Amino acid sequence: MNEKSMLELSISADENLRSSIESANFANFIKSYDSYEQVIHYFEGVGKHTESREFLSRLLNILNKLVESKNEDANKYDKFGNEFVIFAHHFKAKILETLDFDLDIALSERKNAFEKTTGIFKLEQLSYFMINLIITDNFILLASMLSHLEKSKEDYLDSIYDEICDFQDHSDWLDKKLDPEKITEQIYDNFATLLASLTDLSNELKNISKKAIKSISNLERFSSIDYSYLKSRINSVEAKIISEIVDDVNEINDSHVKSKVIPYTTLIDTNIDEVENLLEKFVKKKKLNFEVSVSSVPIVGANPANSPHLAIIGQTGSGKTTLTKQIIKENIRVHDASIIVFDHHHEYSDIADKIIQIGGSKKDDVFKYYELNDIKLALQNTRKFMDEQNENHFINNDNQDMSSGDYYSPELAIERICSFTEDVVDKIVQTDKNNIMPIKKGEILVYQINMDNDKINQRIIAFFMKKILDLAKHKALPNKTIIVPEEAQKISNTAFEDIASEGRKFGLYLISVTQSFEFNKSVLNNSELIIFKSHKIDKDSQVYDLFNDNAKILLSELEVGEYLSYNRDKKRWVLSYNPESLTALHAKTTIKNKIKRLEKLI
Repeated sequence: MNEKSMLELSISADENLRSSIESANFANFIKSYDSYEQVIHYFEGVGKHTESREFLSRLLNILNKLVESKNEDANKYDKFGNEFVIFAHHFKAKILETLDFDLDIALSERKNAFEKTTGIFKLEQLSYFMINLIITDNFILLASMLSHLEKSKEDYLDSIYDEICDFQDHSDWLDKKLDPEKITEQIYDNFATLLASLTDLSNELKNISKKAIKSISNLERFSSIDYSYLKSRINSVEAKIISEIVDDVNEINDSHVKSKVIPYTTLIDTNIDEVENLLEKFVKKKKLNFEVSVSSVPIVGANPANSPHLAIIGQTGSGKTTLTKQIIKENIRVHDASIIVFDHHHEYSDIADKIIQIGGSKKDDVFKYYELNDIKLALQNTRKFMDEQNENHFINNDNQDMSSGDYYSPELAIERICSFTEDVVDKIVQTDKNNIMPIKKGEILVYQINMDNDKINQRIIAFFMKKILDLAKHKALPNKTIIVPEEAQKISNTAFEDIASEGRKFGLYLISVTQSFEFNKSVLNNSELIIFKSHKIDKDSQVYDLFNDNAKILLSELEVGEYLSYNRDKKRWVLSYNPESLTALHAKTTIKNKIKRLEKLI
């Protein structure tokens, strides 16, 4: 499964979905939707937010046309029947639910599907609808829907009974020897038990009762219907409840408290424990003397003994950004941390609450955009002027070495533009500070700095870091704020060092993301290390002495999603793995593939 194969699958899924509607082929309609869903979750899972949203938009457009076709063309609607429309509503809701995106629209689609169907599928749609009400904290409507279920019991029993009799006559869905009346009662009672238990749990904020899953298991015994998605939605309710309780964090005697990543609890049978078991066998077989950690991320600053910050190091494509996003989400979930990201490549827009873009071509999802045309023009003109002057100097001085004469220094010119840039950005902050600087508790603020020069970019980042530190010192920031600089190896400023050395006193923490072991020494020495695959570590590196022989060997053999973390307090390496995915459905696939690879190694 790679990007090329997913793009190919997207083309066939799109064509097949459209043709299945035109030809009223319901089986192909279901199959094509599943393929489309797989494509969307692949791109969402690997962090390609723009691509996943593009495919989501295409899918919703197709389903919208199908839903609206009843009014547009009655004959066409009669051709493919009511079940196409019901499943169009169902699929629209499902894709939004699994992405945890626009749940208000998902609620509306569930309501439409619920109103258009009867019998068992109506109860299933009611279950999805009520689960979404729990997740969106709509408890008033939730109570009324439970009341509706009780008041409409006889109507439900009648429609389920008719449905069962029809199935027994025309399909193998139910054993013909079963008593339709008895099965009808059991199906209704199990759905009622499921929904009642969910309602109780949402009010009491306890873990999901076994009653809910047991009710679905009972339903599966009666028929061949696959209720795995309904189980996953119940697990999503459980994840929501857990996310509101900090006590589930796995506290261990490390420099950082660790927490299990919540997304993987929203699906059943992910086999994440099997991955941990296989990794332990792998470590034992290789005699590595490493601890093993799976699907856990550090809670930054929770126990900041010696190294309150994090440094995430590794080559491109190793999984750094995915893990960073997982860490960000967990630190918000557990401690309601505020996050400030310095993002150069538009990689964090999928998790951002607010994006401030400075320079570059404006992106569609930015909150505030500052083009800084004056600086662009100054940079262009300076380059042109320097080229002309230096060429004249070279000609007039009879091809002498330019270092011996008075020519125009590019470094000096860039430094002047950097100073000019800092003045411009400072004025912007002063005049528009309510939009460009505020950070709320639990919010992810992303600065996308896209000027056409690294030094200018770094000067702007240094300016904002200094401002952030000043705000923290004056208690003008939330009491736990995490700064995430991408390409940290390029950052060299006193504010970066000051945050590393004294930031924790003011509730400021760093997650420095870099491709190189060689970056700010003060920051590195104050950080726990998370190291992804790297070809080799130089002997002159400031962290070289931390590596034992096993760690040096394993460093170049790590797979995507695997990393070594170094516990400075214990002076011990830990082999860790987090599914290289940002969505639960995609994670399930990556975990399955990981198990296969580990089994081969062992």
